[in-house]
Amino acid sequence: MVIEADDVTFDGDGHLVEGQSRSGTVGILIRGADGVTVEDVEVREWGNGIELEYKSPGTRNVRIVDSHVTDNVRTGIRGDDVGKTTIRATHVGDNGVGIHFSVSSTLAVHDTDIYDNDGRGIYLDDTSRASIEGNEIFDNGGQGIYTIDLGADVVDNEVSGNAMTGIHVDADNNARLYEISGNEAWDNGEHGIVVREIAETEVSDNEVRGNDVDGILLVDFHDGEVIDNEARKNGDDGLHVLKESTGSFGGDSNVIENNVLEENDDDGLFVEFSSENVVENNEMTGNGDDGVQFSGTEDNELVDNEVTDNDDDGARFVEANDNDVVGNTIEENDDDGLDLENSDDNDIEENSICGNGDSQIVDDATSTGNDYDDNDVASRC
Repeated sequence: MVIEADDVTFDGDGHLVEGQSRSGTVGILIRGADGVTVEDVEVREWGNGIELEYKSPGTRNVRIVDSHVTDNVRTGIRGDDVGKTTIRATHVGDNGVGIHFSVSSTLAVHDTDIYDNDGRGIYLDDTSRASIEGNEIFDNGGQGIYTIDLGADVVDNEVSGNAMTGIHVDADNNARLYEISGNEAWDNGEHGIVVREIAETEVSDNEVRGNDVDGILLVDFHDGEVIDNEARKNGDDGLHVLKESTGSFGGDSNVIENNVLEENDDDGLFVEFSSENVVENNEMTGNGDDGVQFSGTEDNELVDNEVTDNDDDGARFVEANDNDVVGNTIEENDDDGLDLENSDDNDIEENSICGNGDSQIVDDATSTGNDYDDNDVASRC
């Protein structure tokens, strides 16, 4: 079926559009049309189930609602170089890829089930102003959500059981404002949430648990806010902040506040090469390695955090200089409370450091110039 006219509504009333599972075929092709609605239709066993294709003067204002797009060889719903598109309350499952849009804009995928696809659930390539909200995305063979070049707002989705990362948002040096909030990402085969090369973005109120690697991994993430997330029982770190780029884009100057990072297999929080972060009012407890580790970094603030009951050190600094460590509770960790290795000129003030299994404070011979003031240090709390 080919739709090329404007202002067309195809209400299938449950109609089945069925192919023969041949690559290169399309169940419903929308091309060069403005204002098309496809509603209550079942499209299955094609190459691409529903395809939106550019033809002058453009394909835009397309709605796909209350439909089933399943068992297609390549892609359930495919868009290339198209304008405003809404996919709502639709089932997209058992395809090669669930939903794939490229070089497009203003895509909304809302309240849709995307499941059991061989590859990615949602794949956006160079697609701007995208909104992915309120979906259930599960048991896909790749990432649940994967965006590259222009990213997306990803809000209130449940993303679980995917073979790779649950949510991966990669802006590739694009610095517009994004929101990754209110999602549940659990039991995915790699990370729960990955955010790369994005500035001024909010990662908040996400619940991330039981993923095989990190709960949340932020790479070259800068001037952002990481607030009110829960990362529990992940296979590596609860929250890992990594500066990977040596260029001007960087990965510094974030606010990490009011997060609960507990019972992860490695560190609760690992800040690696990323500087000038404010880490405040977080709970880092019961993790399999350190509660919090700073490595190869400087000019961070670790303020008013609760760092307790971790299997190794409470707070560990490795080649981490000029940091402020103020007002933290660092108690009853299995190894050292505060461990500074080759770390210089740190200000350590007004912390409660007690009841840790080995030393309360280790400031080794490779460290110089650290300043201690008004800390409460005791072998028992």
